[in-house]
Amino acid sequence: MKKITIITMSLLLFAGGLSFAQSTKYKTRAGIVEESTMQTDKNGKSKKIPLKGVIIETNEQARATSSDSGTFKLNISKAPFKITKAEKKDYIMLIPEAGKTTYNDGKDIINILLVKKNTMNSRVGSQTKTATENNEKKKKESLSELEKRKDRGEITTSEYVRMHDSITKVYSDRLKTLIGHCEESAKRWFMGQEIIDQEIDEAIIKGEFDKAVSLIESKGTTKQRTEEIENSKAAYENHKKLSQQHDEIAEKHKEVYESQVKSLVQDYRNRANIKLMEVNYSEALAYLDSARVLQEEHFGLQDPDLAYTYHSMGFVYLESDKNEEAMNWYDKALEIQEKVLDPLHPDLALSYNNKGLVYSDQGKYEEALKWYDKALAIYEKVSDPLSPNLATLYNNKGLVYSDQGKYEEALKWYDKALEIQEKVLDPLSPDLAISYGNKGGVYFYQGKYEEAMKWTDKALEIFEKVLDPLSPYLATLYNNKGNVYDNQGKYEEAMKWIDKALEIQEKVLDPLSPALALSYNNKGLVYWDQGKYEEALKWIDKALEIFEKVLDPLSPDLALSYNNKGLVYWNQGKNEEALKWYDKALEIQEKVLDPLSPALATSYNNIGLVYNKKGSYNKALEYFNKALPGLIKHYGEENENTKKVKQRIEQCKQALGE
Repeated sequence: MKKITIITMSLLLFAGGLSFAQSTKYKTRAGIVEESTMQTDKNGKSKKIPLKGVIIETNEQARATSSDSGTFKLNISKAPFKITKAEKKDYIMLIPEAGKTTYNDGKDIINILLVKKNTMNSRVGSQTKTATENNEKKKKESLSELEKRKDRGEITTSEYVRMHDSITKVYSDRLKTLIGHCEESAKRWFMGQEIIDQEIDEAIIKGEFDKAVSLIESKGTTKQRTEEIENSKAAYENHKKLSQQHDEIAEKHKEVYESQVKSLVQDYRNRANIKLMEVNYSEALAYLDSARVLQEEHFGLQDPDLAYTYHSMGFVYLESDKNEEAMNWYDKALEIQEKVLDPLHPDLALSYNNKGLVYSDQGKYEEALKWYDKALAIYEKVSDPLSPNLATLYNNKGLVYSDQGKYEEALKWYDKALEIQEKVLDPLSPDLAISYGNKGGVYFYQGKYEEAMKWTDKALEIFEKVLDPLSPYLATLYNNKGNVYDNQGKYEEAMKWIDKALEIQEKVLDPLSPALALSYNNKGLVYWDQGKYEEALKWIDKALEIFEKVLDPLSPDLALSYNNKGLVYWNQGKNEEALKWYDKALEIQEKVLDPLSPALATSYNNIGLVYNKKGSYNKALEYFNKALPGLIKHYGEENENTKKVKQRIEQCKQALGE
């Protein structure tokens, strides 16, 4: 089963540093509220028009409403102060972001910028369409070139299929990053983005990465831009040291130098995004780290925009399967965000969700659910009911409940996700197929095989249309179908689908692939279910031969394979051999699994059955008692397996005269 990362982040704006409140020289501060539109001015920037009826509030309880000409006046008692609200129905405030920018005593006009939600959505939608079309075009070009290489005999069939799936995944991940970039780009454009920065964003959205890098480099070398920043900062600090009449000049220099820093930071991020879409994680991290150093030096450790960089670094580490590093940067981001952001800010929800992903990958399910719920408490209040991010969160919760064996809860959350996905995703979306497959898996574990088959077939219907016929992902679903038929007692059908899976896997996978071993194991289990124990052992041993070479000696999958071998010997009446393999499984499981794990409970029960058959009722009772708490926790008191273990406990007690 697959976990999905939300990678779309909204743009965070720089917030000025903190300073002590003081009495103000200018008791009244004037300002203007403007609406950013889809129209452009002579410089190619979003056109601004006055906006009336906007309610403006500050952290010092000052309040005003913009006039027909968009102007307003605030009666200020203390400085510095912050704008905490600029509110009008169906509008989003862009500048300043609520509660972030600090305004000192002065005569400058306060500029507030809003945009209509529909206008923002239109811009994002248009850019997303462009990004999607160009991404699909480039994917087809890459696959076409791969096809030609295969036809020329430059690569083997196995290499072709692996590369085909790799290209498909790269472009799928790239599109998700591009969609996030479209959202950031739209905000920057409505805030009055410079032409060159518009061109950079446009190049990234079109997948023209070399052009984007060339445009970034045309702004000057990193050394030149760093020197410009230092010179502007020095000018600001020099005027700040002089008499009060230089305050306004100092503020102008401060605006210039901060703008230069933010521009360089954004370009580092753009280059990081490009490297991320090229699946070059080390270089993506290097650019993000350069942005981080710049922000920490010039804006301090409480800058909200620094949290964005920390979060991006966490995401790259998560994509690199480095969970501890990912958690470290997510925690650093949250330390800032929880201090400066509104409790219902979407960026907080994003951070909470991604912490949940790390805990889920670590098998810490209660912690994962705790953070997912914190994210949901925000998203369900502030996001669109059909938001893909909301669907992703629902799916993530479903995966945790499924891993815990809480199947009804898992289905509930999968259905909530699908209710959104079936409305907003393309009918042939791989994400939709993954959700269908997840749902089929839950029904399989519940023993509802008709339902399991229905949802597995829905997933297959998509994958067979969008994937290469020799894709390992297809083999996985064929294997799943085989498992369903096996549990229905339809052994010929089961073997047919497992052989279809093996036909692909033996052509395209490494001979020591764990996925190949799993298919061998499943084939052995079909023979076992038919009572063909020698054939079963042959295929289970083929699986074990791979597992023992490639898996960690404490892998739960290795333990499962040992258990399967024990089951075959048990059914042959070879109790000592069965006990030998059950003990090898238990030796692993007791070290790595939760004490109440259903897999551990199953092993305890299996060992109890062997001792019971041997007449060693004390040992049998010991293991049945160990099995019972895990069975009750995961399946409940009324479950048939739970009831059987309770009966065996009573039978052992009677045999012992208790």
